[in-house]
Amino acid sequence: GYTSAPLVVQWMATLRCPLDCPHCLAAGSSSGFADMPLPEVECLISQVARAGIPEFLVTGGEPLIRDDLPEVIDLLRLHNVPWSLNTSAHPNRATRLAIERHPPAFVAVSLDGPQQVHDEFRRRSGSFDECLESMAFFQSLAGCDVTAGTTVTTTNLPYLRETFEVVQDSAADAWGIHLLIPEGRAANRKELFLSRRQMKSLLHFVARKRRYF
Repeated sequence: GYTSAPLVVQWMATLRCPLDCPHCLAAGSSSGFADMPLPEVECLISQVARAGIPEFLVTGGEPLIRDDLPEVIDLLRLHNVPWSLNTSAHPNRATRLAIERHPPAFVAVSLDGPQQVHDEFRRRSGSFDECLESMAFFQSLAGCDVTAGTTVTTTNLPYLRETFEVVQDSAADAWGIHLLIPEGRAANRKELFLSRRQMKSLLHFVARKRRYF
């Protein structure tokens, strides 16, 4: 009925993010929390290694904007800690090299819809193309499973069929459908939450599409 150690440790690498999504859980600009210094990160990773925890999930904010993320990944490799990643971005060259030395077992890349819907929701032109580029990079790594993660809101619900086609044509192995959580910025955006009727429509859609993913 229990495990000797947690099955996963989720580490918010940073609360900073270059995007401005209306449903952001972290909303780091007003949080007041600074990034954990690298020596403390190493202490955390060594504790995870000693405990035998099978997954170290790196998330945020946008974890890929940490300048020292390559060093963090090298520490995970040094301590032989398996890891996974939640991101909306494509890693820079230094981070790609570190990732190639110690690839994650799983990566979830946020995808809100077709290009216009995604870019408008993320409030940055080009973020859709970066999302697809990121999935292609991670898919090229041995042993890395890639999921396109879509949080369904009233904004992108009408475009789910088109989003399904985007995911099918992408490098993703799977499609993760998520519901909005009333925390962070979303706590003040009630208009983004699905009605009971819309939720029922979503469930029927998922039931029809599960055979593809």
